[in-house]
Amino acid sequence: MNSRRTRSLCAGMAHAFLAACEALVTPERVADEMKAVSEDLFGYLDTFSDSMVAEFLAERDRWIASAASARAETVRQIIAGDEIDTR
Repeated sequence: MNSRRTRSLCAGMAHAFLAACEALVTPERVADEMKAVSEDLFGYLDTFSDSMVAEFLAERDRWIASAASARAETVRQIIAGDEIDTR
């Protein structure tokens, strides 16, 4: 999912929560409920962002390890005098 689509979904979700808040609570409670909804939304987005960063870093580490492994294997082949596939 691209970041523009993600922002659009988040904005739509926030709008729906805030509209529901206005429709379902008394006017004197709207500010408190909107604050609570905002805190929940930001908490969700923080958790989501943290998990996405962790997954990205784990995948990056796997990719780097894979590249390092491929380089090490190439060096071993060169030292052993084996034929190396240069494609």
